[in-house]
Amino acid sequence: MFKRILVPLDGSKLAEQIFPFVVEMAETFDSEVILAEVCEPEESEYGQACRLYINNEAEKLRRNLAGSAAKVTTAILSGKAAEQIVDYAEKNGINIFLRCHINDFNFNKIQETNRIKYFNAPSATLVIMSL
Repeated sequence: MFKRILVPLDGSKLAEQIFPFVVEMAETFDSEVILAEVCEPEESEYGQACRLYINNEAEKLRRNLAGSAAKVTTAILSGKAAEQIVDYAEKNGINIFLRCHINDFNFNKIQETNRIKYFNAPSATLVIMSL
């Protein structure tokens, strides 16, 4: 059912709160989990830190999924975050997005701000509200 799960990250602890749900879903469906982050070019200090972060998170997730058929890969994207994530999903057969947001998250405001609608993406979206 959910063979390809896209987990957009931004380096925040809030975004990482989705991981218990990712592990549960990936183990249940033997999914491929793609951790995605929009980074600056690799030559920049931030670009290097971004790549290090996503690779470290992928390794932690692999350890949590050890013994299951699930696998973890990464995607480093560049450009406007929301647009790049939705484009990646369209081009790569993503079945579901998993994201975590604060509990007063305003979907309409975010859609207007990014000028992109996660909820018109070609896959299901599961948003977990943080406490």
